[in-house]
Amino acid sequence: APQVVVSIKPVHSLVASVMAGVSEPSLIIDGAASPHRYRLTPSQAIALSEADLVFWIGPQLETFLRKPIGQLAKNAKSVELIDLDAIENLEVREDHGEEKHSDHNHSHDHGVIDAHIWLDPQNAVIMVEAIKNALSTSDVANAKRYAQNAAKLTKQLTDLTKETQAAMQTIKGRPFLVFHDSYQYFEKRFGLRSIGAILNRPDVPASAKRISEVRKILQDQTGPT
Repeated sequence: APQVVVSIKPVHSLVASVMAGVSEPSLIIDGAASPHRYRLTPSQAIALSEADLVFWIGPQLETFLRKPIGQLAKNAKSVELIDLDAIENLEVREDHGEEKHSDHNHSHDHGVIDAHIWLDPQNAVIMVEAIKNALSTSDVANAKRYAQNAAKLTKQLTDLTKETQAAMQTIKGRPFLVFHDSYQYFEKRFGLRSIGAILNRPDVPASAKRISEVRKILQDQTGPT
């Protein structure tokens, strides 16, 4: 089986499901660490250097991987999922009840693309297909198993989408506030309405000014609080 390295948990979940019964992919960012400010450990650098395949969203999200993939994983196939042709990309909402983002707008190489693509389950289905194809090309002997696993996972995602759509019917149109504006793919897929975000950047605590702004957003939408 190929040596596979995956950047973040959501992608690792998809890759591990497609590889079930063959091998276990290696995960870089475990625990509660953020992909925006992560640093590779020596063992992870070694894993990258030995990898046959690397799955990641792209430099818009895992900025820390841009150079290591080029330098350490030179012999690996790098699959940037955000660049898949069928993926629906949304722009970062610069005016989503908050000040304009500074360095946290995922705009390093692709304008203002929001990199949280996996939060639309239909994007996840497209990612599963690309993962299956990359694995099957790298490991022809197990291509049948990858195809079976991918078909099973795609059905699970499709069923989950239908269940979620039904569950969201009772709250469609109701305004809500998010901690950080990273959910618009989910919101668009299921017809939800976020009115703002508490943090301008996930790695910087909200200032007193920002808390005041959030309070005003809530008052404008729901009345005095």
